[in-house]
Amino acid sequence: MKLLVEPRYGWGWTDLHGQSVEVPGPFPLDVCILQEGQPFAAVGGRLEDQSDHPLHGLWIVLSQRHTANDGQYNLTAADVEHDHTTPLRNVAELGVMGFAAAREEGHG
Repeated sequence: MKLLVEPRYGWGWTDLHGQSVEVPGPFPLDVCILQEGQPFAAVGGRLEDQSDHPLHGLWIVLSQRHTANDGQYNLTAADVEHDHTTPLRNVAELGVMGFAAAREEGHG
């Protein structure tokens, strides 16, 4: 599935040191479903096609923020593949954390 991910400020974005970072721009992302839901509870994929994007090369997981399907997700990006059900083994693996809206590409 291909999503259009639109990072938003929310409560802010932080890097692995807990420092504030700028909200990255929107990007398309090919994802696999990690946990079923409506339309999904969690998905993950690697941003590979955007060499000028600050999240390029990172593994990204979007996990649903609320039980209602409102298109709002917590976003974590790390340099190792991970899922939302197991904690990252080491804080150094985490790139950034933030908030994003996401929808299937081509859907309103």
